[in-house]
Amino acid sequence: MGLASRLSQIAHFAHFRQPELEALATCAVGRAYPAQTGILKQGEASLDVYVVDRGLVDIQRVTPYGPFTIAQLGSGQIFGEASFVDSSTRSGDVVARTEASLVTLLSAPTRELIARDKRVAVALYWAFWKSLSAKLRSTNEQLGRFFSQGPKETDDKPALARSP
Repeated sequence: MGLASRLSQIAHFAHFRQPELEALATCAVGRAYPAQTGILKQGEASLDVYVVDRGLVDIQRVTPYGPFTIAQLGSGQIFGEASFVDSSTRSGDVVARTEASLVTLLSAPTRELIARDKRVAVALYWAFWKSLSAKLRSTNEQLGRFFSQGPKETDDKPALARSP
């Protein structure tokens, strides 16, 4: 199956017409990663965008306690779009949790394509917006669950301050 056909089966690209998918596919390469392989490192300056075709990837951040998985992405999900949009360095590590096949939208040819084809530009940025919106909602839900648990009880409670 060609890259245009693979992209056409992904919900984030459902609004693309066939000519735009075919144009976008010329900017893409398919890559396979064995399980536990690093794909991106936090702080890297790369700007490519990745679409998970098959498998699972973990988005991780390094903490004082070691790596922490902040998201797990599967088939049809996008990552790397924030760096593409704002030209910032990578905000986390990405590791293949399982054997994974990815479609990589190469930054330079993709930027050239969107500069000359406004239909592709609008469609692609819409896909990125939908992806980023879903991630923001997921993060908000995680934070809501985390903070709804309340503080842990301890025996050493601080003394109450007296009113003057």
